[in-house]
Amino acid sequence: MITSVGPSHLEFFESLEAIRKEKEKLVKAVSPDGLIVLNRDDPAVAAMKGRASTLKYGLLKDEERPSGEEVVASDIRLVSGEGGLGFKLNYKGNSVPVHLPKIIGRHQIYASLAAAAVGTYFKLNLIKISESLKDFQAPPGRMRLLPGIKNTLIIDDTYNAAPLSTIAALRTLAEITLPGKRKVAILGDMLELGAATEAGHRKVGRVAHSMVDLLITVGDRANFISDEARRAGMPEEKIIEYNYTDEVLEDIENILKPNDVILVKGSQAMRMEKIVKDIMFEPLAAEELLVRQNEEWVKKM
Repeated sequence: MITSVGPSHLEFFESLEAIRKEKEKLVKAVSPDGLIVLNRDDPAVAAMKGRASTLKYGLLKDEERPSGEEVVASDIRLVSGEGGLGFKLNYKGNSVPVHLPKIIGRHQIYASLAAAAVGTYFKLNLIKISESLKDFQAPPGRMRLLPGIKNTLIIDDTYNAAPLSTIAALRTLAEITLPGKRKVAILGDMLELGAATEAGHRKVGRVAHSMVDLLITVGDRANFISDEARRAGMPEEKIIEYNYTDEVLEDIENILKPNDVILVKGSQAMRMEKIVKDIMFEPLAAEELLVRQNEEWVKKM
């Protein structure tokens, strides 16, 4: 299964095309009696070819209709009352409704579709797949919703960060339409971008300026995010910059206001989960709910 080709590892490859070729080696290595699952919405992935049968998945655009040979989601919507996301799962002329009560963000539907594609290979019917997906909850650090101090809501996306995933997380934050709630983004450095480091961070800044009420950046590279947000017109009083994660811990409780919705995201080395632990309602549950809470990681704090 190949989900995307992005700039996350450009530090180790000379170009996106080099990353694509490296991932395509996996596709070509699958034996003829196996299965290749590809994301149809990423052109670099969709074009990959191998010897095995190929099944593609993705989100339908408004004007599209299911082809029957792909696992696709349509009629995507936020579910009022119950919360979460709803959509229709389509495959081979059949369509079933799916509700993901613990999931936010359209991009997270891709994980469900990828799983559904594998399920069809193992002869699961769409109804069984739909019922099973109701229990889907994002793993720790991957767009997981957590209650925070001061009746805030935390979107914990601290597992890792790259420009595409950070922009997707920001768009999810922007889609939350709850009256009177301030939207806060705490964004750390995105590492392993190589020559695309500045451009990647600035791309995030251009998006962030119109989607958040308060932007907090952490790290030298993340300064490109805040600088680009300023250039795009974000007022200075809505931007706070820090050099290190531990510095944020000294101020964050005073910065947050009741009912804020807070996105926290950054690369693993930035240890942004420390911020989540500091502002979550149940810090004693951190070992169960957050990433990097085993003894080896905690010693590095």
